[in-house]
Amino acid sequence: MKKFKYIVFCLVIVVSMHSCEDYLIEDPASELTPETFLSTKDGVTALFTNAYSIYVYSGHTGLLDNMHLYAMSDFTGDSQFQSGGGFNGQVLPYMNFTWDPTVLGLATYWNQSYAAIRDINIILESLSATEGFTQAEIDEYILACRLMRADMYMRLFDWFGPVPLRTSTLDAFDLPRNTEEEVMAFISSEMEEIIPLLPLPGEAINVWTDRGTAAGLYARHLLSQKDWAGAAEYTIVVMDLGYYELFPDYPSLFDVANEFQNNPSQREIMLARPMINVVNEGSIIISNSFPPGYSFSDKLPEIVFTSSMRNFGSQFRIRDDFADSFDKINDTRYTRIIENYRNGNGDLVDLTVNPDNRRSLKYYDPDGTLDMGNDFPILRYADILLMRAEALNELNGPNQESIDLLNLVRERAGLEGFEVSDFASTESFRDHIILNERRWEFQEEHMRRRDLIRHGSFISRAQGRGAVTAADFHVLFPIPQEEINGNPNMVQNAGY
Repeated sequence: MKKFKYIVFCLVIVVSMHSCEDYLIEDPASELTPETFLSTKDGVTALFTNAYSIYVYSGHTGLLDNMHLYAMSDFTGDSQFQSGGGFNGQVLPYMNFTWDPTVLGLATYWNQSYAAIRDINIILESLSATEGFTQAEIDEYILACRLMRADMYMRLFDWFGPVPLRTSTLDAFDLPRNTEEEVMAFISSEMEEIIPLLPLPGEAINVWTDRGTAAGLYARHLLSQKDWAGAAEYTIVVMDLGYYELFPDYPSLFDVANEFQNNPSQREIMLARPMINVVNEGSIIISNSFPPGYSFSDKLPEIVFTSSMRNFGSQFRIRDDFADSFDKINDTRYTRIIENYRNGNGDLVDLTVNPDNRRSLKYYDPDGTLDMGNDFPILRYADILLMRAEALNELNGPNQESIDLLNLVRERAGLEGFEVSDFASTESFRDHIILNERRWEFQEEHMRRRDLIRHGSFISRAQGRGAVTAADFHVLFPIPQEEINGNPNMVQNAGY
C-alpha cells in the first residue's frame, strides 16, 4: 500500500478481527534502517501488516480501488447496477461486459496481490534469522503467511485462471503462467497442510488467522471448483469447532455496534475488511446508495442522512426482478431495501416511478462522517451452512441435512423452512439455493459473480439483462495489459 499508515491500520486491525487482542501495534517502518529492517521483530511485523492490509482489502487498497472491486464482483451480476456520477464511466465496461485488458481495476488487483505475495515470501525467508520472536510466534507467522499466500492464489485463480506461482524471492521476474493443475495442486497442498496446524478461534497469539477461517476460505474455493466432497469436508471442519453461530438479527448484523469488538456475542462474521469512519479509510457503499436528496425513510427512520455524510452523484441501484423476488412482508433481508424516502423538505419520493431504482441501505453507520465505519464481511458462518447444503445436494440430491442447513438461514431471516419433498431433483435445489437463497442472503457482499459462474448462468443472465456482448470467455478477466507488456512469457486469456 503506497500510502499505508502503519499505526492507524494496525489499530483498525486490532478492533476488527476476532483474535487480535495484542495485534501489531508497532513503530512506523520509517524508524527502521534498511540494514536492520528484516532482522528485527518490528521490521517483520511491519512488513506482515502491509501484506495483511493488501490481503484483507482483496488487493484494492484505496477508496476508488475498492469501488472497482464492487464493480467486478457485483455489477457484473444480475442484482444491482450503477448509474450517474464520475464513477459511471469506469463501471460501464463491467456492467456491459465490454472490459478489456486495460480496464481500470484489474492492474491494481494483480499488482497489489503480487506485492503481498512478495512481502510474504520475504517474511518466510527471513523469520528464522529475525530477533525477538519466540518459536511459537515464528510458527504462527509462518502459518498465517502461508494461508494468506494460498488464499491470494485462490482469489487470483478466480479472477484470471492459472497465474504464475511465485513462492520465492529468487523467482525470475518473467515467470510464465503455471498450469491449472499446478496452481490447484499448490493451493491444495498448502491449505491441507496448514489448516490442522492453525490455532482454534480466539487462541491465536498475535495474528488474526485461525483454523475455522482457513477451512471456510478453502471450502469456498473447493465449491467454486465443484469439488463437492472437498467442500463438504471442510465446511464440517468449521461447524465441528462449535465456535461460530448465526447472529439472530440479520439487518443489524452489519452494524458497527455488532462488530465483534463491540459485541463479542456476534460470532457469525469470520473474516472482515476493517473500516473506520475516516475519509479514505472507511466504507462509501451507502454514500453511493443514498438517492438524491435523501433525508430519511419512513420504513427506516433510524437511517438519517446528516450534514457530515456524503451523497454521491454515483447511484448504486437494485434491479426490480431482484427486489421483487423477496418475501417483502416476512424476509428481514429486505428490511434495508427502500422503495421511497423523504427528502430535505419532507416530501415523499417514490423510487419505483423509475425502473430498477430501489436502494439498499445495508451498511449504515449513525456516527459516519465522510465515510462509514461498517466492516465489510468477507466470510460469514451463513456461507458455511449454505455451502455445505449445496455440496451435499450435489453429492446426494435433496437430503435432510441440506434442508436443515438451508432452513437455519431461512428461519433466521423470518421465513418458513422447507421440506425435502419441496425439491424434486438436485437441479431444483441447486436453482433455489444459488439463484434465490444466496442472492438474498449475500446481497452486496461480492458473491454474485462467483455464484452465477458456478451455476453456469453468469453469461446467460448478463445477456438477459441487456449485456449483449457477454460471451463464454468473460468468466475470466483478462491478464492486465501492463503485465502482458512487461512479461514476454505471459500468455493472455482466450478471447482478449
